[in-house]
Amino acid sequence: MGGDALELGCKCGQVRIALDAAGARAATRLRCYCKDCQAAARHLGYDLPGHAGTELIQTTPDHLRIVQGQENLEILRLSPKGLCRWYATCCGTPMMNSLPKRGLPFAGLVVHEGEQDAVQRSVGKLRGHAFTKYAPKGRGAPARDVNYNGIGLGIIRRMLGAFLSGRFRRNALLGADGGWIAPVRVLSLEKRRAATPPAP
Repeated sequence: MGGDALELGCKCGQVRIALDAAGARAATRLRCYCKDCQAAARHLGYDLPGHAGTELIQTTPDHLRIVQGQENLEILRLSPKGLCRWYATCCGTPMMNSLPKRGLPFAGLVVHEGEQDAVQRSVGKLRGHAFTKYAPKGRGAPARDVNYNGIGLGIIRRMLGAFLSGRFRRNALLGADGGWIAPVRVLSLEKRRAATPPAP
């Protein structure tokens, strides 16, 4: 990956994930306010900044490398069919999201407080806001979704590019047996309900 890789880490520093320069140039930076992102953070005891938006860098797994702390990664799913939400067990920090079907090349890295300047230099500015209707109301709350369709098209283009180039075969999130490199934990319905934020 070289010196141009962007590294993102958990709160305590035990887990670090690198995004290579090619992935950073092709990635999309956005903020998601959906109920599930909020619920996952609440369950983990992770405080989302501002109006409960999760900042994400959308890319494909072939551009990622687990620098350290793989043993501290676990996958949280809010339901048996839910998104794979990777987090650091050492400190409860959300790290990234991936699609449940392992063959689909998608990853959304979570950006944390203090990492924005480095992300701005590598990936560029925020390109959109999604699911803003679920953002808690108040001064400074996002008024509407921005570039929602563009974000979706960007995901499709990146995934197609990974398939057509063969890059999808290099997946840092899968082991030699084709399974996830981290254990999976599915949240019970009771715990999911407890973590789901009230309607804004």
